[in-house]
This record gives sequence, structure tokens and C-alpha cells, in this order.
Amino acid sequence: MKDHETSFNSRAVIFAEGGDPRLRPLTDHLPTSLVPVGGTSILDHQVRTLLRHGVTDITVVGGYRAAQVEQACRPYAAVGFRFNPHFSKTEPGLTALQACGLPGGGPNIFLRGDLIFDGDLVDRILKQAGHDLVVQEGDRPIGVYSLTPETAQEVFTRGIEALAAGKTEQEIFPFLENQLAGFPHEILEVGDSLWARVSTMEDLARALKIHKNPEDGRRTPRETGPRPKVNRSAPMAEQLGVSSKEGSPKPALAGKSASSPLARPLLKVLHN
Repeated sequence: MKDHETSFNSRAVIFAEGGDPRLRPLTDHLPTSLVPVGGTSILDHQVRTLLRHGVTDITVVGGYRAAQVEQACRPYAAVGFRFNPHFSKTEPGLTALQACGLPGGGPNIFLRGDLIFDGDLVDRILKQAGHDLVVQEGDRPIGVYSLTPETAQEVFTRGIEALAAGKTEQEIFPFLENQLAGFPHEILEVGDSLWARVSTMEDLARALKIHKNPEDGRRTPRETGPRPKVNRSAPMAEQLGVSSKEGSPKPALAGKSASSPLARPLLKVLHN
């Protein structure tokens, strides 16, 4: 897949703080974003797709089992990690918006941490960088939003004001949708772009039945490159009081080559 050249500094924020109980027992030991799909974690799928298509400023907000998420971010120089101590294991709230920090100077793409999507969707978002976008399938938002710098700054300010007013239980994605309703914005239909939200064990069971690489019709090979060296006494692990044994993801979940293909048929099955 070819790189997507952009003339602006686009930023993506992935809200990866949850541990969906519908994915238990996996989420007893992993945050949702590190649940493996086809041998690669959801977070790795997201980051690699964004990087390949020109998004080189990525912020990941973690909460539940944050040391594991932080460690999974380390192999990517373009990825910054932020910890939300007031995280929700189900749906991220406005505290996650506060944790992600000030918006960037280009389009700001906000993403659910349980989504897998193809590069075509990223390309289409970036081509409309001058517009506020809600990505939908029919009348249903899928959990991807792109805001101009001006709108992102206004929404961020309103979110901080809502927190100061005690609205700490407000979920972030309904908040974004409500705020965007007051701005001129466009609906970007998913169309033929492939995406999947991995939120239940049934989703995962269907996904595991798909193994072929659609680009050449063969089974996707396991990656055999050297495993990254991991500093198991990292400051984040110490800060959170997580032991190296508990706080470190398995090598299969992080640090693989960014050239791995996205399992498009896998997305097709989940999407249907």
C-alpha cells in the first residue's frame, strides 16, 4: 500500500482506555485496544494504517491496564501516550478529551479504540481536511470524527468547561456529535471502505475464521523479525504500580513490522 502524501500536519487521537466486559475473559488481562485480531492487536492495526496514509502525529489515551498500552506504543516514534487516571472501562468520557491535550494545527481525527479500518477511509478523510466530518454508515456514526483546528479547539474548550461544571459522566462520542451539530459539518459515508468494531466475543469469533491476504490470495505469513527490546522497568509501569509481569503485553501484540497487510476480508465479515 503506497504512502499518502499530505501538506498539513494531521493528528489522530485514539481513545484506548477501555476494557469492554463483553470481550471477557480476554479483557480480564488486556485492554480492548490490545485484543489481537488475526495475530495483531487492534491498536497496531490502527496505528499502522494511519502511518501508511500520512498521519504521523498520533496520540493514544490509555486508562485500564495503561502500562500495557503505553508499552505497545513505544515501537512507534510518531505515537505519544497519555494516561487518563479517571478512565472508564466501557465508553470514554470527557476526562479522556482532557487527557489527550490541546488540538493540533491540522485536521484532528478522533477514533474509538476498538475499531479496525482500511486506508481508503483515511485517504477520504484527509482529502476533506478543510471540513468537519462525522463518518457514518447510514445514520449510524461508526466512531470516527475529523475536526478542523478551529472546531477542535472550540470543542476542547467546551469539554473542559463541561468537566468544570461537574459533567464528568458525559461520554465523549455523544458529546462530539452534539457539539458538531452546532457547526457546519459533513457526513462522510463509509461506502466501500472497510471497517469493523470489535466489541463482542461473537465479533472476534467471526474474525478468526478469516486468514487470507486479499492482495495475493495467500495466507498471511507470521512475522518472523526480531522482537523489540522492552524496558520492563519503564516510568509508566512504576507510576501505575504495575509489575513488569502484569504490565507487559505479549510480544505478539506489539512492535511488529509496519508493513503487515490489513486483513480486509476480516473486516468484511465483521462489517456484515
